[in-house]
Amino acid sequence: MKKQTLSSRTKAPELRHDLVQRPVLLNKLSMITAKKLLVVEAGAGRGKTTAINSLLSDYPAETVKWIRLAQDCNHLFVFWGYLVEALESQLGKFKNDFLAFFQAGAINQSIEEIVTFLCNCLFESEDIFIILDDFHLLTNPEVLKSFELFLAESPNAIHMVLLTRYEPNIYLGMLEMNNQLQYINQTDFLLTDVEALQFIKNTTGANLSDTEKQELLSFANGWIGGLQLLVAANLRTGLTELEDLKKNDRIFSDYLSKEIFQQLSETEQEFLIKTAYFNNVNKALCEELFPAVVFPKMMQTLLNKNLLIDCIDTTQQVYQYHPIFKEFLFKKFQLLSPKERNKLCLLGINSFIQQGDTEEALRLLLELKEYEQLMQLIVSEPHSVRFLYYLGEVPVVIASKNIDFAYQKIFYH
Repeated sequence: MKKQTLSSRTKAPELRHDLVQRPVLLNKLSMITAKKLLVVEAGAGRGKTTAINSLLSDYPAETVKWIRLAQDCNHLFVFWGYLVEALESQLGKFKNDFLAFFQAGAINQSIEEIVTFLCNCLFESEDIFIILDDFHLLTNPEVLKSFELFLAESPNAIHMVLLTRYEPNIYLGMLEMNNQLQYINQTDFLLTDVEALQFIKNTTGANLSDTEKQELLSFANGWIGGLQLLVAANLRTGLTELEDLKKNDRIFSDYLSKEIFQQLSETEQEFLIKTAYFNNVNKALCEELFPAVVFPKMMQTLLNKNLLIDCIDTTQQVYQYHPIFKEFLFKKFQLLSPKERNKLCLLGINSFIQQGDTEEALRLLLELKEYEQLMQLIVSEPHSVRFLYYLGEVPVVIASKNIDFAYQKIFYH
């Protein structure tokens, strides 16, 4: 039976059990409570997500909204569909009027009218924090311009947090002049020696010699992702020979392969490779792909090996691979035969449909160009502005074969 589930895109990852206290960094991040915008710019493996999650963990859950952006968010109404959903609880007595206006806006109103109306409806809002993760994926000038307008007109109680690998391509000058901007960059995420040693102790529990500790600190140079890689490798390699790892993608990949991946069992390797294509991994997906694998036991084994895996939801048993690890695994997934990759994707699609995760199913169907099933899925679901992206991606010739889908495509595009 099909179950309704929250999209994994709107779930905040759970806090790590080996969290390191970082008072200086958290003090800088805490300025968001007095600002409209916090920009956190740092590369993969620097601890952006963990730091923000730690900062906001004490706030009521209903005041913290997490959105993981993806390529489809470059569609104007897909992006705003997520943002409006996050702000829905703050609309108060204007909720029904605005939602009706927004739904109609996909056809009749300009985005400027919608954003202005939204900001007017939020003037009685209480403090709320909205995290836009992977903001660097937004490249559509129209989306970015509409977001700039929202930042300019929204009330001060709406606090936006952008997690990005690169400097965001939006105008920040006015916010900075009005003292409404806090900018955190990569250097702010460097671990102090005390913090690095605490991380090593929390994750390994090992009693290292002073020389070993110094080698670790020298290699990582404040990079928490580097420390985690070394912990996952069980410190097998001569650390003083690994300086180039931070500078060379090939060496980095070789290190992951030799010191971490090759130390896993064949079953563990196969599991990681064949699940790397999906945005999240959960029990239902595992049962579809690996009927003989006991999912909780497998995940606990992998977590015990300190691999770069984040837990999104303990209750629902939802996990994600850290971008550093996922990129490595995806390259190995690409080495599978086209037939096997296609089979795995179709099994995954079936699983996500059964779980009620329509967005992930649609993403996979589009990548496989399984247009007929994609069209059937969209017309069978309640209308959502998030689906507008997929309406536009199906070629007209193919869309004409499904009259209900074709009607929606013509209506909205």
